[in-house]
Amino acid sequence: MCGGLPHRQRTVHPRSRRPAQGRRHREGHRPGGQGQGRRVRPGAAGGRRAGPRQAPQDAPAALDAATGKATDPGAAAGGTPATPTTPSTPADGPAGQTVQCDGDGSTGNRVQVVYAHGPGRDRYAEYAASFKKWAADADLIYSTSAKETGGIRHIRYVTSADCTPSVLDIELPDSALSEFSATNRALAAKGLDRRDRKYMVFADAQVYCGIGTFNGDERPGQDNLSNFGPSYGRTDNGCWGGHTAAHELGHNLGAVNNSAPNTSRGAHCTDEWDVMCYSDSPYYPQMRTVCTDREAENVLDCNHDDYFHTNPRPGSYLATHWNIADNQFLMKANGNGTQPNPNPSPTPTTRPTADPGPSGTTGPEVTVGQVSADSAVVSWKPVSNAAWYQIVLNGKHMAWVQPSVVRIYNLQPGTQYTVAVAVRDRAGHDTKPGKASSFRTTGSGGAPPPPTPVTC
Repeated sequence: MCGGLPHRQRTVHPRSRRPAQGRRHREGHRPGGQGQGRRVRPGAAGGRRAGPRQAPQDAPAALDAATGKATDPGAAAGGTPATPTTPSTPADGPAGQTVQCDGDGSTGNRVQVVYAHGPGRDRYAEYAASFKKWAADADLIYSTSAKETGGIRHIRYVTSADCTPSVLDIELPDSALSEFSATNRALAAKGLDRRDRKYMVFADAQVYCGIGTFNGDERPGQDNLSNFGPSYGRTDNGCWGGHTAAHELGHNLGAVNNSAPNTSRGAHCTDEWDVMCYSDSPYYPQMRTVCTDREAENVLDCNHDDYFHTNPRPGSYLATHWNIADNQFLMKANGNGTQPNPNPSPTPTTRPTADPGPSGTTGPEVTVGQVSADSAVVSWKPVSNAAWYQIVLNGKHMAWVQPSVVRIYNLQPGTQYTVAVAVRDRAGHDTKPGKASSFRTTGSGGAPPPPTPVTC
């Protein structure tokens, strides 16, 4: 059981998850959302391991022309797109990778993003942009949750000069990746054991879904053990994404204590929908749907009465017990957007990349098909070394995506459009938009003319 001792950091046992096809599946529950998931102890006999590595969860396959938001990837093949599954879009900036900057990007209590991999399996260049985006998506969960209670909170990351999270590229022995405590010891041996750091680890392994350390200290006030590091939250490659990272960071920050009104008594909660709630060991409690809006799945603390509230009512549980909204690793205001010292010391810098930029100075030519009254499928030839593609609709930025085929919906019937694509490579270099295609959505009963390539 986690959290039973207030002065000893505990490990929150890992979640096992196999994502359901066609929609973003929540950690800790079986596909389809029916029944209760189960947790597995590290090395426990019969414990399930995470499934095969999924494609980056947050890369959209369907886009709303009005908002640029992504929806259910299953909509890419046709049909009616589902409701967006995130409460709002990720942070604007380089491919959605920017977060709130604070000071010099290094001093003080901060969350350090880490990519941990075994010997000979370094995919840093391939996934660096994704790690930054997933960290930004985790911050979006915290900032959206704070707005619900009238406050501001952001994860205070170690950041680079461009206000993107710093990502350390760390090689560990395979034996260290096979078990959580061994991972933490190996990271500490490499200097990742600072008292002013919590480590958000994306592990290139398939042992867990997510697992994190948890102090279980219920005392209010700034001497709470959750206000100090080092703490470790690990997400394995079958569950890479902002949601799992935000969940494990929640444990590092001190959620959910066993005295909370809706505690599972295993460091989670029982009042769905909620980032931190599911039926866990050792008691596997009955879950209750209290916050019925499924978008609450991407928000902290249903009804804000168990572990997160920026302004709790005097005398309430969160006014008299530990509240992770008070954690020193969270910012209570928006950042300053500048870093006077872009290369602070002694924080390690990420390994420079020698990858070349995208081939050519413009993006690929776009093809448009499956045109209907309100949608169209846009595709292009994948570009070597591309990390992200920028969709430009009618000459204006629409969205950053990773697939090379997307469906744009919510278009206006009988309307002429142009669409083009630019490329951002793994080193952060951008091309200009490539040759665009013009197309016209159908009116009532009409068939669209074939797309005509034009130059923007």
